[in-house]
Amino acid sequence: MSPHARCLRIPLIASEVSITFEDAMASERMLLGKSPEQAVKLVGLIHNLCGEAHRAAARAVLGLAPAQGTAALVMMEILREHLVILCRSAPPLLGLEPVSSPVAFSRLGAAFAPGGASMRESFSRALFGVAPGAAFSVEAVLSGSRLGPFFHALAAREAALRLRARDVLISSDPSFFARVAQDAGFTRPDTCGPVGERLLGRLYEVHKLCAAFGTAEEWTYVPQHHAAGHVAIAAARGTLVHRARLENDVIAAYAIETPTAAMLGEAGTLACFLRAIALAPAADEAMLRLGLLAFDPCVPYAVQGTPQPVREVSHA
Repeated sequence: MSPHARCLRIPLIASEVSITFEDAMASERMLLGKSPEQAVKLVGLIHNLCGEAHRAAARAVLGLAPAQGTAALVMMEILREHLVILCRSAPPLLGLEPVSSPVAFSRLGAAFAPGGASMRESFSRALFGVAPGAAFSVEAVLSGSRLGPFFHALAAREAALRLRARDVLISSDPSFFARVAQDAGFTRPDTCGPVGERLLGRLYEVHKLCAAFGTAEEWTYVPQHHAAGHVAIAAARGTLVHRARLENDVIAAYAIETPTAAMLGEAGTLACFLRAIALAPAADEAMLRLGLLAFDPCVPYAVQGTPQPVREVSHA
């Protein structure tokens, strides 16, 4: 993470939320004057979060051939990111133990390779409450998966907040949730809150990824060319965009548009969520942290002070 990255600060003791934007990412300036091959190596070193997606986007926008297995690498990166949030980071915020994965994160690749059928079976039943290949079902998750107790506890907390997902109005969504929100296979209760629906959305994308390995659906997770010098790719946090211009085979201009920057913008999804939760009567530090995990901005953030209701969102 660049020391010049944007930073989110939430001083609860002052009963306000402030989003502080600092200098632009230094990585973009570091790429100027470099060859495409040098730039790809630098991007991989600088951007350790969503690193596979950044490298794939950089290769595509600079006209280099894709690395072998690009789609599978990006898919596995997204899969691990979702699982870390769902299994390790989120449950303790509601006083629950982390959820143990039936397959060690280091062996996930083996689970989706030929010969990994038994691991896929354990993985699917533990996280989705259904056998591999079965349709995603919220009811099965709540009643038969290891994540069921967490989602039950989260639903109770969001009910206390009196905040429904439909109350958080957004004009556009650059986050991962846009990939699943309109999918016919993704259903959630009408009373689902904005945190619950996004965490369910993460679990649903894990379900989709499990079915996509080794199929034609992998194309969804490779760089997409939108125009000359403009590439977009699915990343764990949302749509990642790289733009570049070459002159005499070296980089003359380079820009990276991250989903985090859009989420933290004035009309961004995370800013809208913070405004909505500011009106909730039972907002506290745990729910704010869960909200941040649900949106997952790839910036340092701090929730400081004694938990207090959050009443105001200000941009500095």
